[in-house]
Amino acid sequence: MDLAETLERAERHLWSDERGSMEFVRLREGVGLLVMSGKLGDEAAKAWELHFPWLLGRGQVSLFMDGAGVTLPNAAFISAGTSLIKGVRPRLDALHVLVDGALLEMTAKTANIALGGLMRITRERNTFEAELARALG
Repeated sequence: MDLAETLERAERHLWSDERGSMEFVRLREGVGLLVMSGKLGDEAAKAWELHFPWLLGRGQVSLFMDGAGVTLPNAAFISAGTSLIKGVRPRLDALHVLVDGALLEMTAKTANIALGGLMRITRERNTFEAELARALG
């Protein structure tokens, strides 16, 4: 099954408000994808806290975060995400993050310091999707 077909068949939870959206996609047990777009603030942070455990499932997981569509996350959103990821760090086999732009890349790199360098950050969609395809086998 190719990546497009896997994405089409995957279970998902969607959150959105007038400023942004987040799509939590469980591609299969052990591989999760979070697609984010827009201006993500306090309400998005609450949605992340609500849906993140479902996205991870049980056991070890490779997590992919597509933040290429994010225009500006606020401090509450960044703090919530970093805290959630720190809490499950032992369960993460890999954490891949796609960003678009220098400001988001710098934000991700700063969060990565708090995570002990776990994130693999890229601005290249092809690299991100190749790693995702590899994780899906």
